[in-house]
Amino acid sequence: MRAEGWARRGFWVFAAIHLLLWTIIPLWIQPNPPLDTVEVVAWGHEWQLGYQKHPPLVAWLAETARSIGGSAGRLWPIYLLGQLCVVIAFWAVWRLGVEIAGARLALAAVLVLEATGRYTWMTFEFNHSLVDLPCFALTTLFLHRALARRRLRWWLAAGVAFGIGIMAKYTILLLGVAVIVFVLSNREARRRAAGPGPYLALAVAGLIVLPHAVWLVANGFPTISYVAERARSHAGVAGHIVNPLDFLGRQLLMLEFLFIALLLALAWPLRIRVLDGDPRFTRQFLLAAALGPGLVLALVSVVTGVQLHAAWGMPLWSTLGVLVLFCFETRPDPPLLRRAVLACAVFAVINVVLALTEGVAGPYVRAKGFRTHFPGRLLAERAAEAWGQRFAAPLPLVAGERWLAGNVAFFAPSRPSVLTDGGLGAAILDESACPWTSVADLKNRGGILVWSVARQGAPLPAELKTQFPDAEILPAVILPWQTGAPLEPVRIGLAIVAPTRATAGR
Repeated sequence: MRAEGWARRGFWVFAAIHLLLWTIIPLWIQPNPPLDTVEVVAWGHEWQLGYQKHPPLVAWLAETARSIGGSAGRLWPIYLLGQLCVVIAFWAVWRLGVEIAGARLALAAVLVLEATGRYTWMTFEFNHSLVDLPCFALTTLFLHRALARRRLRWWLAAGVAFGIGIMAKYTILLLGVAVIVFVLSNREARRRAAGPGPYLALAVAGLIVLPHAVWLVANGFPTISYVAERARSHAGVAGHIVNPLDFLGRQLLMLEFLFIALLLALAWPLRIRVLDGDPRFTRQFLLAAALGPGLVLALVSVVTGVQLHAAWGMPLWSTLGVLVLFCFETRPDPPLLRRAVLACAVFAVINVVLALTEGVAGPYVRAKGFRTHFPGRLLAERAAEAWGQRFAAPLPLVAGERWLAGNVAFFAPSRPSVLTDGGLGAAILDESACPWTSVADLKNRGGILVWSVARQGAPLPAELKTQFPDAEILPAVILPWQTGAPLEPVRIGLAIVAPTRATAGR
């Protein structure tokens, strides 16, 4: 019992250390937010029920965190929010492990997750996969409780977690498919799921998603079109084999440290546990929940030939450690925990070194700047200053290349809306990607145009020139990267579109 109590306290110590460490590190090495974070903040500022690429929850959360950061654009709330997502996922995995195998195995199952970059340095970018991470783990936990305890409240909780997960990213539907197949194909699962519970869960999830579903229908399903376009394969018939194998292979590579840590905790030679009754059913459930979503995604690629991006697998594997440690014989308890703690410590140090090396030394080694070292704050200051010298009203809009416009919108005190397109590298405006504004709105209210001089030259790009022939072109701004590496400065083109009814100038 003393070891169980130590393991329970150990989880909270580990969770606190992880939260503190992986919030501080990006604050040190990432003075500028990453691409996905800049994008979702620009979306969230508009408070839509859906966006061109994804459902709305992540954008709403990002905008809330950005607002907490205040007019100075402090980044700590966003980095903290990202790590809270990870810690909530850890807690759900921990509770699942406690309920099926005890606190010591549960702690080991969480500690080994710290071995992989998917739960450490890959979590610096606040995006949809990161927010889906706790939703996967919580849905799995609540579904297990619903099937084990057969109480309606756990079906209700599962429906809430699942619905929130859909509002974060559609990837969680893979878990839904895997669990439905499991329940329909497993006699014991069908018996345990009999009654109103599953229907309650689906109804609650449906109510949560309903506003977004209405938005999808009204706007012609843009998120579905985006996923279909991004997954389009150019491998022909071979893609039906190559694409799923490539996806699964990349997942294994990204989880290699996790498997090494697990091997240290298992008995040797490897032996599968002999389980009967409830433990046997639990193993079947874990197989479906831990491996099912990834296999369903790979099967979709086999059937359709679509190309799967490795990042799509981020939220799929949280319960993998619980599955392996529950299904295989492990070492005796004291050595099990000692090895799990040792593996966690060693791989955590490795991941910290990798993060610091990439963030600090990366620009020196690669001789180029990363987006996380981009002078976004300086760019926003220059744009706001140029606008303020001419007009008394706050800067209302910024348009042009997505990355540049997003940085101005993130850091400018007036928090302007963005008009851009869904791609990178060109100052092209796509009103369908930004339905909250338009070219006509920009002409009416005025705003700033931004583009990369290195990619598109100093003159106003042709498409912007056609749309805004009277724009006032300013001298290109030359800004240093936020790193000590000897890099060529950033050159950004700026132009001002005066409002139709100009506010009195200063």
